[in-house]
This record gives sequence, structure tokens and C-alpha cells, in this order.
Amino acid sequence: MSNNEETKPATVEELILTQFRLMRNDIKTLDTKMQEEFRDMKIRMNNLESGMVLVDKRMAHHSEVISGIHVQMDRMNERLRLIELRLEIVEVA
Repeated sequence: MSNNEETKPATVEELILTQFRLMRNDIKTLDTKMQEEFRDMKIRMNNLESGMVLVDKRMAHHSEVISGIHVQMDRMNERLRLIELRLEIVEVA
């Protein structure tokens, strides 16, 4: 019986160590997968940020164009006012 008792703890210890090794391997595998997914997420975020920069640039360009149109309209309104004054279409205020 003493031999049986001595081998049981060793077997239990081996089982526990084997389970710990399996758990460690599972954790390493999970960690590797998570790092790959995190890397993919970073790439996606960079792509989104780059896209947003392009959108911001386009919006700034459109704002510049609209601003230019407003300036042209103001000039045309002033010219029209002056023409109306010369033709005496409108009374001077």
C-alpha cells in the first residue's frame, strides 16, 4: 500500500501540472488571437481616420467654394445696385 500511496500524489501532481500546461497553452493561443484582432482593429481605425481626414478636406474645399460664390454674388448685387442708380430705376435713399 505504501507504494500505491506514493504514486497517487505523483499522478495527481502530474495531472494538475498537465492541466496547468494546457491552460497556459490555451491562454497563449487566446493572447495571440487577441493581439492579431487588436492589430486588425488598429488598421481599421487608421483607415477610418484617414477617410475622415479626406471628408474634412472636401468639406473645407466646399466651404471655400461657397464662400467664393457669396463674394461673387455680393459683387454682382453691388454692380446691379449701381446700374439701377445710373438708370434711375431706384430712388437714392
